[in-house]
Amino acid sequence: MHSKRKGNIGQFGVGLALTKLGYSVFTEEGDISKIDIIAEKDGNLIKIQSKAITPTDGCIKLPLKKSGPNYQFYYDPNMFDYFAVYDLEDGKVYLVSSEILKQNNTLFNLRKTLAKNNQKDKINLACDYEIEKILGS
Repeated sequence: MHSKRKGNIGQFGVGLALTKLGYSVFTEEGDISKIDIIAEKDGNLIKIQSKAITPTDGCIKLPLKKSGPNYQFYYDPNMFDYFAVYDLEDGKVYLVSSEILKQNNTLFNLRKTLAKNNQKDKINLACDYEIEKILGS
């Protein structure tokens, strides 16, 4: 599937999850801004960069930079409030604060399953980042 189609699916999935939580959802026309979605509830705005990702080996690998032919772009934590990660495998949505960009600059992993070696330290469990847990109901 083309990466732009995956992105569209992810953006719509994130928008649906936000709508179910009572947010009004506003999206960008085109693909230029670093903000894909603005969500509003009770006068509070949330700026979101959405990503659609297929997990591999029980792990969602969230890229913290954007690259293409002849360019690399590193996100800045002040550009938006959250990365919204849409899991293309099961349709779940996870929110990761843009503050992680202060500690990581290339990749942030969300584990859907425990590691094969049962490591628990320094593991980011995806269930801790579910949109319902971060934004409430």
